[in-house]
Amino acid sequence: MLDVAADDPVTKSAAMKGKAKVYRSASVRWFAVFFTVVFLWSLDTGITALFGGYGGHTLFEDILGSAAALFGCFGCVWSIWHVGRMGVAAGEQAIVVRNWFRSTTVRWEEIDCFEFGDQMEHLSFWEWLETPSLMPFAVLKGGRHVAMSGLSATRAGPRRSRAKVQGMLDTLNGELSRHAN
Repeated sequence: MLDVAADDPVTKSAAMKGKAKVYRSASVRWFAVFFTVVFLWSLDTGITALFGGYGGHTLFEDILGSAAALFGCFGCVWSIWHVGRMGVAAGEQAIVVRNWFRSTTVRWEEIDCFEFGDQMEHLSFWEWLETPSLMPFAVLKGGRHVAMSGLSATRAGPRRSRAKVQGMLDTLNGELSRHAN
């Protein structure tokens, strides 16, 4: 398994030779929109603290306004660039799993199967808190697994959402069997 930083295009492009097919839950875009709005509000609050008002500013207000504006800027970039791209990109040689804070590249030959967490053994305490019946994983041959947050089913209409994600997992398992030959 190759752990790849989100900004390392060289390794990712080598793993993704050819056109990659991207799988992602319908809720990913809504998460990106939500976080973008929250961070835009923070940016607006920071700018208003810096330049708004009628009186003079104290050093504390300037520092707080600058911090809020920077937090908003970086948060907007993160939510648009990273959260909006969460999911699984399946290429000819590997998959790239894009989660909340990191991306992981896994070669096809290292993957055993794709399944939901409630079908797995040996989940950690924190993984059980993530509602394993809604969270899919790439199960690796060595017994490890990689969570696929960008494919998770939603809590709103979980049966229908899980059925859609199961369809994507079935497609990924079909791709896996194609690459095994």
